[in-house]
Amino acid sequence: VDHLVETFKQAHEGRDLTTNKRAIGHLRKACEDAKKSLSWAEDTNIELKSLFEGIDFSANLTRARFEYLCSVLFNRTMDAVKMALSDAKLDTADINEIVLVGGSTRIPKVEKMNLNKSIIPDEAVAYGATLLASNLTCENSEVVEDLQLLEITPLSLGVATAGGVMTTLIKRNTKITAKDTKIFSTCSDNQPSVLVKVYEGERAMVNDNNLLGEFQLSGISPAPRGVPQIKVTFGIDLNGILNVSAVDKSVGKEKSITIVNTTGRLTGEEIEQMMNDAETFKQADEKEKSRMEARIKLENCIFSIKLKIEGEEMKQKTSRESTEDILMMCEKTLNWMDIDLGATKEDYGDPVQLCYVKAEPYP
Repeated sequence: VDHLVETFKQAHEGRDLTTNKRAIGHLRKACEDAKKSLSWAEDTNIELKSLFEGIDFSANLTRARFEYLCSVLFNRTMDAVKMALSDAKLDTADINEIVLVGGSTRIPKVEKMNLNKSIIPDEAVAYGATLLASNLTCENSEVVEDLQLLEITPLSLGVATAGGVMTTLIKRNTKITAKDTKIFSTCSDNQPSVLVKVYEGERAMVNDNNLLGEFQLSGISPAPRGVPQIKVTFGIDLNGILNVSAVDKSVGKEKSITIVNTTGRLTGEEIEQMMNDAETFKQADEKEKSRMEARIKLENCIFSIKLKIEGEEMKQKTSRESTEDILMMCEKTLNWMDIDLGATKEDYGDPVQLCYVKAEPYP
């Protein structure tokens, strides 16, 4: 369709078919018919009367040009196959037969593969839907009693944690239904609430993933950072609906959100792009994630030392001069962290060691 839109534009002084829904609809139907014709013919003619502003349109399309125009789609198909093999930890030598579905499997370029043609490609999706319905209703007849259809999560699901890191609760390709729980905490003293932001995606940082929803859990009892225990639970039901809840274990307060498949979820093409980006930026993502984890580790170390040094028991055992020395070291390190936002993982590692060295003499 895009190719013929450009052909029409070049032949008729820049007239753009995409501005007319009727014209695009007729062209799309003609292209679909041409695709089918090229499954048995070497070339075909596309002829449309009064396609746009009274202008007739005709073009000849050969099988070779059609295959060239679709080469990107063929490559994307192979990328999906390679990803499936990788996820299943299999090699091409482990595959006995290839079964493709959909009418486009009749394209000669596709048929050159050694395919299993025992299944009618146009009916395969309907068979799968029937099997799924049988599984969901537990009405298993003799025909399907030895068959099982598994639905999986297309992308990992998780929450944003300190530093913008994506913390995954349900991994990609997990069988539905699924449920998992993790314990989180606060990142500042006497924090009264936490914002739970739910994401889907494979990137290490949440800014590169898709935000599905968010909610606030309020009423957390005053306590030093890291002390409150917030239990976050992800659950996916048979309909693919995601339920996320957060509970403050100390007081039992709870808040939740329900995310359905039709709201804010990525399309098939966007999921594929997400997977490609995850592979392309894998090393950079891991480097940034490690950097942020080192920063968080250092910050936790500093506040842990401050909490310990400022305690009444430690004050009685430690001289005022030593206490002030350690607290000053902590403040200097925190100030450095606020100023040098581009510090590396290695930079954060050295102050961590310094923290432990300074704190070790004081039990």
